[in-house]
Amino acid sequence: MALFRRLRNWVVRPKKTRHNGVISYSGSKHKLAYTPGFKAWVKHNPGALDAFHFIRKNLHNLQPFVALKDKKTGTTIEPLCTGEYKGNNALHRLSVVTKDREFFCKIELNGKALTESDANRKVEAQRQAKPIIRELNKHGLNVALAPTHIIYETKIKDGDHEQTVTFVVSDFYHAHDVESVVGKLYHGNNILPENYIKTPANDQLSERVKQIRNMMLDYGVFDVHAHNMFLNKKTGQIIIFDINSA
Repeated sequence: MALFRRLRNWVVRPKKTRHNGVISYSGSKHKLAYTPGFKAWVKHNPGALDAFHFIRKNLHNLQPFVALKDKKTGTTIEPLCTGEYKGNNALHRLSVVTKDREFFCKIELNGKALTESDANRKVEAQRQAKPIIRELNKHGLNVALAPTHIIYETKIKDGDHEQTVTFVVSDFYHAHDVESVVGKLYHGNNILPENYIKTPANDQLSERVKQIRNMMLDYGVFDVHAHNMFLNKKTGQIIIFDINSA
C-alpha cells in the first residue's frame, strides 16, 4: 500500500518493534505506532496522510469552530475546541473530513515524548474497556468508545523553537452531532472548580462522567475524563477516546 509506506517512511531510519499486535517505528525525529486494524483503516481512509500534512502546516492557525480547507486535496479540518491541561500542554481536537470520510484527530503540543509502551497501553485499554462499557450501558450510562488507530509524533519549528506534536487518530461521528464534554461543563475548557458551569443538566452530566471514570479506574483504565469525551447532542451518548491502561 503506497500510502502506508509513505506514512511509515516519515520515520527516518526507524527501529521497528511489535508487542500485542501493536507495531511501532521509532526514529530520531518521528515516532509512529499503529493498531492491528490500521492497514484496513488506511485502506478506507486514503486521504489521511494528506490531511496530516495539512494539519501540521496550519497548527498555529487553528481557532475553535473555524474550518480550514485545503483547496488542493479538498480536506477540511474543523477544531472542535482547544484548551489547556496539565501545565502548558495545548490540546486540539479536530474533525477531519477528506474526500473519503470523516475522522477525529486529537493533537497535543509539547506533551511528554511518546514511548513504545504508550501505544501498547492505549490498545490494551481499548480491549479492557469493551466489557466495562457493556456493564456501564446496562446501568443506563449510555457510553461508547472511539477506538484509536494510529499515534504519530513529530517535531515542528515554531520560530526559533522546536515543538513536539503528537497526533492520536480515531473513528469519529459528524462534528455537528457532538460537543466537547469539557467545553460543556467548564468555561475555557479548563477543569477548575471556579470554571464549572452549574446547571441541572451539567450536574447530571458531571455525575455520569464520574461514574464512568470511577468504574474504568476500578478495572485499570485511565485518562477517562472530560477532556477525552464527547457528548452526542441527539442521543446523549458519551463517547470516550484516547484512554490508557496501567
